[in-house]
Amino acid sequence: MRLVHPAAWVGLFLNLAVAFILYGALETLDISASDLSSQLAGAEEAVDFMLGTVRPLHMTLLLGQAAAIALMIMRIPFALALAVFTAIPTIPCGFVYLLGCLLTQYRIRYAAFAAAPPEGRKAQRVFPSAALRKMRIIALAAFFTTMLLMLQGELSLQGELSYISTFLALTLLALYGVYRAKRMPALALYEDCCMLTPGLFAPMLRIRYADVELATLCENESIEFAINTPGGRQRLVWPLQSVEEGQRRQAAEELGAALEAHGAVLE
Repeated sequence: MRLVHPAAWVGLFLNLAVAFILYGALETLDISASDLSSQLAGAEEAVDFMLGTVRPLHMTLLLGQAAAIALMIMRIPFALALAVFTAIPTIPCGFVYLLGCLLTQYRIRYAAFAAAPPEGRKAQRVFPSAALRKMRIIALAAFFTTMLLMLQGELSLQGELSYISTFLALTLLALYGVYRAKRMPALALYEDCCMLTPGLFAPMLRIRYADVELATLCENESIEFAINTPGGRQRLVWPLQSVEEGQRRQAAEELGAALEAHGAVLE
């Protein structure tokens, strides 16, 4: 349970709260065809459709979201796919839930290596994350799309609010990605260890050079490590694509030199 990111619980709670308020409000409406004006003649049918058809489907999605978190804790492979499938129909609140599930998935995957940088020591070399530029572009694009939707009035009110909330949520998600990319470099080299970030939503991983037995540079521009941990020998793959394109070769060379100096075998 400690590996589940708080954002997953917050997103699930928000979705439950929205459902409770929405369907609770619909149930309290005293609508009958006799006291409706001609403009609201279809309101009774709409409420019946929401309560009779939409609500069971919505509740099924929320149960699926809770199940996805449980399956992640159990390390079931398709848990993230279930989280994505159940989160998309509940956007924009589903964005919070989906972000939490992504962070949780990475937390669980890298639980053996996740750690904070060494305290009181400055990195000898830092390579920024390549995701920083991409997230800035996505954030700007989503923000300007949100502004355009707010300024034009061609969409219906319901449709416009739906699109605006979706792109606004995407903007916030991209800004969070910018924050993480600035705060967590792709690679930071220290005297006796290095800090790696395998992906935008992954935690920083502390790898002691002395624990690395083998480091292999793969054809897909990734480095595969064989690392001794208290739980036994483990395999870790770090994508070089996480480093800015012009600095990838230099990052691989400097990391390789540090590993070789501490007895690791390079291939």
